[in-house]
Amino acid sequence: MPKAPPPPCANMSSCRATASTTWSPRCARTSRRAARLASCPRGARVLFCGAKGRIHASVDPQALRTRFFGFTTLPAGGVSSCTCWTDIMKTFQTFDRPDGWASAAEAFRDDFAAGEPVQIAPWGGYAILGHPELVSLARNPLADGMAPDPATMADTPTLLSLLNRAIFTKSGDVHRTERAALIAAFNTVPLAGITREAVRQALPPGPARIELRAGLVAPVVRRVWGEIIGLDPTAALQMEDAVRDLAHVLSLSPDPAKAHLAEAAAGRVRDLSLAALQGGTPFSQNLRDRLGDGLAADLIAGMAFDAIESAALGLDAALRVAFAHRGQVTPTAQCANECLRLASSTPMTMRLATGRIALGDLVMEAGTVLSMVWAAGNHDPRTFPAPERFDPDRQGARPLMFGMGQHACLGHAIIRATLVQLLGVLETLTPEGDDLPGRWSPFAKDYLPPLGIRFGGGMRS
Repeated sequence: MPKAPPPPCANMSSCRATASTTWSPRCARTSRRAARLASCPRGARVLFCGAKGRIHASVDPQALRTRFFGFTTLPAGGVSSCTCWTDIMKTFQTFDRPDGWASAAEAFRDDFAAGEPVQIAPWGGYAILGHPELVSLARNPLADGMAPDPATMADTPTLLSLLNRAIFTKSGDVHRTERAALIAAFNTVPLAGITREAVRQALPPGPARIELRAGLVAPVVRRVWGEIIGLDPTAALQMEDAVRDLAHVLSLSPDPAKAHLAEAAAGRVRDLSLAALQGGTPFSQNLRDRLGDGLAADLIAGMAFDAIESAALGLDAALRVAFAHRGQVTPTAQCANECLRLASSTPMTMRLATGRIALGDLVMEAGTVLSMVWAAGNHDPRTFPAPERFDPDRQGARPLMFGMGQHACLGHAIIRATLVQLLGVLETLTPEGDDLPGRWSPFAKDYLPPLGIRFGGGMRS
């Protein structure tokens, strides 16, 4: 993720004045942000941005105050390149806290209490936090895929190529055509049987102590993905090893010093994905019949990181939530959704405005970067009353842990079906320690530390 630009002054965080939304007389008369601007200390410098979230000038808040109170001009040179007037909007700083939060609900509580569902993203564009706002953009075809930055990935060209061929970075007609082919292929997968057998095979033959991620979740995820795409157990383990190396670049806490390992792993992931087509599973056969071997292998390779690493992380986090509320847990899709909502292990993904988008009073021009903060939407009290509370029978809006719309995660049914099977054996598993689910700190390297669990036996036959 790009670094935030340095603040213009030490007072920036205290006056919280950065620019964004399209100015209108109604905003000037009624917005609470005008009052915030009026409280900015004299002499502070505030960022004045255009509709794309790009910094155009740094001006004294006194100049902006005059605009709010009816004057029509700013000092010469203030905003010469702006295409719109702007209201004052908070800069998204929630993820700046290195030690995390007690829960995801706590992480975004102040944002929603202040009525800030859309904020300026310090790395450019906007951070979208509110559930209704996320849903609106997710359903808008102009909020499309965002390709990786070649300059950022100049040292890992093979990995860049893998990502450029992945479904989630594509947009327009190409994305729609390939996504439709993937959906058709996934519809051939007998998920219930595959996930049930994967969980059964992963459980020890008798009472034993295992580690949650390494001893249960990872073997289940590896087997499920291998069965879907056509990898035997040995090749599936090789794919898992390669994906682990991809994480040096693709995880939320990357390690640039090991980027060379990720670069080498990208080639192995592509080779294993091509080999999987020979397995003849319904999924792979359907995909290669529709798209040919090369493109089918590209799309499978592009899903590998999420299918293995992101899936294992999400299931690990969701099971910790389930352990914390084991007396209320039932093996249902609704309960699985609630575990995944509270876990929110994938906090954010990126989209790009490919045309002019109106979101309430805010107008976003083509080229605007959209940081879709799904974890915040999952804890929006306007949509999920008492968002920190575990409610296995929660009704109402759909949670957003898999995104929504044309770029929603295609593996959502796989993760949910796998979690339902794991919840079905939860009563046989006893975690060591009572500090669950633990702090929500998805950007920390030690997020979800190893958790020992004891299996009571009696489930495998």
